[in-house]
Amino acid sequence: MQSAFAQKHKKPTRPQENYPGAAEYYYEQGEYLKALPYYKKALETDSLNAYLIYKLGICYLHKNDEKEQSLFLIDKACKITPDLEGAKLYLAMAYHLNDRYDGAIRYFNMYLMDAPIDQNKKLAARYIEYCENAKQLIKIPTRTQITNLAVPLNTVGSEYAPLISPDGMTMIYTYKGENSLGGLLDENLNPDENGDYNEDILISHRSGNTWDAPVSISNNINTKGAEIGLAISADGKTLYLYKKISKDKGGIYSSKWNGTEWSVPEALGPNINSKGSWEGSCSVSSDGQSLYFTSTRKGGFGGRDLYISRLQADGTWGAAQNLGPEINTKYDEDSPFICPDGNLFFSSKGLNSMGGYDIFYAVRRDSGWAKPLNMGFPLNSTDDDKYYVTTARGDTGYFSSGRKGTMGDQDLFMATSGSYQPIESKAIISAEPIVAKQSPPVEPVTVKQVTPRDSIKPADTTRVHPVATAIATDTIPKTTLTTATDTIHKTSSATVTDTIPKTSPATVIATPPATGFPCMSDSLINLTWFVGKNLDDKAIYSKLIETAGKICAEGLTFTVQIGAYRHPENFKHLNLRSLEPPPAVAKPYPDGITRFTMGEFKTFGEAEAFRQTIVHLNTKDAWITATYKGERKLLGECIANNFWGKAIK
Repeated sequence: MQSAFAQKHKKPTRPQENYPGAAEYYYEQGEYLKALPYYKKALETDSLNAYLIYKLGICYLHKNDEKEQSLFLIDKACKITPDLEGAKLYLAMAYHLNDRYDGAIRYFNMYLMDAPIDQNKKLAARYIEYCENAKQLIKIPTRTQITNLAVPLNTVGSEYAPLISPDGMTMIYTYKGENSLGGLLDENLNPDENGDYNEDILISHRSGNTWDAPVSISNNINTKGAEIGLAISADGKTLYLYKKISKDKGGIYSSKWNGTEWSVPEALGPNINSKGSWEGSCSVSSDGQSLYFTSTRKGGFGGRDLYISRLQADGTWGAAQNLGPEINTKYDEDSPFICPDGNLFFSSKGLNSMGGYDIFYAVRRDSGWAKPLNMGFPLNSTDDDKYYVTTARGDTGYFSSGRKGTMGDQDLFMATSGSYQPIESKAIISAEPIVAKQSPPVEPVTVKQVTPRDSIKPADTTRVHPVATAIATDTIPKTTLTTATDTIHKTSSATVTDTIPKTSPATVIATPPATGFPCMSDSLINLTWFVGKNLDDKAIYSKLIETAGKICAEGLTFTVQIGAYRHPENFKHLNLRSLEPPPAVAKPYPDGITRFTMGEFKTFGEAEAFRQTIVHLNTKDAWITATYKGERKLLGECIANNFWGKAIK
């Protein structure tokens, strides 16, 4: 450890004047995502500082859309300085989060052999169990299909805790990001550029298969403080939410729908919100008589436990009862969802979790709860998977997760065609939806379809939800980088109704270049190291983006190809029609294949950012192509010519 970082650091008043100090302060506070950009800034003038690289890598462990960076950076730091304190532990965690379980187990065991006796030994041992559980679960994947709900619901912020109406047509969920009410705030809810965003509750209705732009659920509910939607009654007239008023005061509240608007939330009684403990999630039975909730109160089995409270004759909630050792473990349990038939979904860090919270299902029997069943892979991942809820039929579920490939911190996902049986609904379902579309008079959340890296600043009166702009977080298709032959979809020439607009084959509609990657071409950037490297390796690919993503040259442009068809009439990518402009038609090549592209960018980094937006809209076979002075080029050719800075021999 370097002596400059040995002391505790004070909160920076002007962090831009002391990047290392600001980074260390936020790191010590556990605010890794705030520390991350300051470590990056510090490395701009000290690029081989192993300590800074190491700390940056640890911060990337917490950045859900760029977890691959953690493995690359921590490994790089260890190669520079092999004896970094705790490096084997964090390197093992990076392997685990990137689904490389054998490598994780190897480094966890090395840490256990070398480390002194400390609390982290228990942590390492538990992570080995996570890895072994994951290896078993991925051997027998379920039939569950997982879909990222994408824009307009998911953004580069955080979306979680979905609540779904019985008919599946209305969703209430929680948002936290740059458009949160009040903007950046300190703990006392005063404006603070070094503060944090608080959560708001949003609502969206579905039209066909498309979700409408979300709106604030109510001005009576959302404030500058934190509000998190937790549960909705079967008749749609009571919303349960977590509300945080100040640093040390928060709990479960309820709001009533009177046919016109939601009431100002009121705290549930002391049997639910106990003094000195945290209660932050709940679910209500279909008859409204039982409340299942999470609490850290004394007397539990460890950490967060699940409890039940029953409604009394006077309308108050009765004494809480722990759900017992069949459900609760010495680890954390959270986000219960009680099904109409009395069975229970919940999340746990215990049992046979793959890592973090996994989603479990427990059947209620007369004698108590049956052994909870892990809902398996791919529903569960090595990150936190929580807040699972279902429609009334039970055949479609919604949840939130921080897994790899999210558009930001946490995203909303849909699960269909699972391996479990649909749950027969016994709920008392109102004929009206949770909230009629015309009901609460709230201000809409403006959704602006933008090109990647378009900077959207929170306005005073309009809350804007940006389109995702993550870079290099998903699996890189092999055809993206190494082959000269494009993927050809060998479909028949039969008539297809979902065809593209009849534009001229020679027409190319270009997305305006993004503005977030300023060119850095005033000096030669030597890319010799990348020549001959396997660009399918995500760590190498990420390094290429970091090194060459901002280079631009006269005559050099990049676009994202989304399809190559012998029969262009069979092209259909309706999922991309939400982007502006829509997919373009590239002119047919001499090989008889028509290629479809989106965008035209000056830099590789801009093109990759846009490719990620497309990937998140479930077009996995999107890849980048380059054109230099009218000739189509492979990425290998771009590297061999230093992206036309040349000088590589």
